Amino acid sequence: MAGLALALVAFVALAAVSADSGCGHAGAGRAAANNIRILDLQHKLEALQERVEARKKLGTEKIKELKHLRDRVDDFRGSGCPDNKFSCGRHTDECINRLLVCDKHDDCSNGADEGEENCFDIAHAGQVLEGDLHGEHCAPHQNPTHIKVSITGEIRRHWFPSVEDITAHVTITYDDGSVVSRDLHGKYYFGDHKLVVYHGEGHTAVDLECHFTHGNDNHCYAEFVREDDGSVCGKAILHALD
Repeated sequence: MAGLALALVAFVALAAVSADSGCGHAGAGRAAANNIRILDLQHKLEALQERVEARKKLGTEKIKELKHLRDRVDDFRGSGCPDNKFSCGRHTDECINRLLVCDKHDDCSNGADEGEENCFDIAHAGQVLEGDLHGEHCAPHQNPTHIKVSITGEIRRHWFPSVEDITAHVTITYDDGSVVSRDLHGKYYFGDHKLVVYHGEGHTAVDLECHFTHGNDNHCYAEFVREDDGSVCGKAILHALD
């Protein structure tokens, strides 16, 4: 669009020069008029380019929204596969082990398990996720209100590429204004689109499990899970900042 704008402006300018090859006051007047026309045309073309870019952005957002709705419908209907299996798609009855997803080998006949939509590294170093906490009751006498998870490192081993080891800097803000930060370890499971951050040890340990919507990498649904009994003691929606 920018190239088209420049070409049209150049054409009008060339026509103006040709028309103004004469001399005198008449030529000067025509030159001034043509300059005004050129500026007006340039402004119109710039406005058109802005509208095109805005519609392009809206179109991209609508496509992501449609994918999100499609995935919500799929979640409602179910994949047709057991919970520990990965569905190769809506139009196939193939189910494979989730640990085979994104292992650099096609296990689905249609290659869905190695597609970019499933194998995009959401938990890459530099990714930041944060959100507000409501009703979290994992520890007595504490009331966390906000959490921020910054992925600081990633290791994806060639012999087990479907699971990625990560390090994260986790910052939790409490209702009294106090802030606690810790460097923690975790994993990202490509087959589940699940980020797990291990927090603490022993019977008081609480892990953060954040599930990303299939095909969507801008937020995840977090649960705080007690390691000793697997109970959920808090939930949040974390949004990606990068």
